[in-house]
Amino acid sequence: GYFASCLLRSGMEESRSNRLVVDSSTAMTALAFKAFLKYVYAGDEILKDLVPHTAMHLIEATEFYGMTNERLKDFCKDCVTKSFNEAHVLKLYEASCSLDVESVRTMALDFIITHFDRVGKQPDLANLDKPLLVDILRGLAERAPPSSTTVPRDPSEIDIAPWQWFHGQRQPWLPVGP
Repeated sequence: GYFASCLLRSGMEESRSNRLVVDSSTAMTALAFKAFLKYVYAGDEILKDLVPHTAMHLIEATEFYGMTNERLKDFCKDCVTKSFNEAHVLKLYEASCSLDVESVRTMALDFIITHFDRVGKQPDLANLDKPLLVDILRGLAERAPPSSTTVPRDPSEIDIAPWQWFHGQRQPWLPVGP
């Protein structure tokens, strides 16, 4: 095809070695690269068979290869987002972090925080690395409502006489309030 002939006859390293090597530091897998090439050549034909794991890699590929058309990226984000559920979102979150696919990481983290009442009960939560757990906790803290209970900072704010402490009439650590 045109793309291959340009790449392999351009004078670049790939043309001299007659081989295209995708750097392992990218989020691209061989399967995802094949899907990316199919999209370049066949367009939307590939989209009907796209699976979330490959879609996650293709999101990064659209950025890596500087695609200005957002169609593939948007479709892939939609594919990944629709696949989120409490049973496997933690795995997708972990994979997106290790592969440095920021957009999927952000979407997965948002899903985890929004549905933490169910995601937090999943056994995979205990297997996450500490930095990932800290990100989840920070996200939960950002969304938590402000605490409505105030704890007195000054003992004089406690409305109880010291003699009452010893007679069991009131616990001295309980704040006075409405």
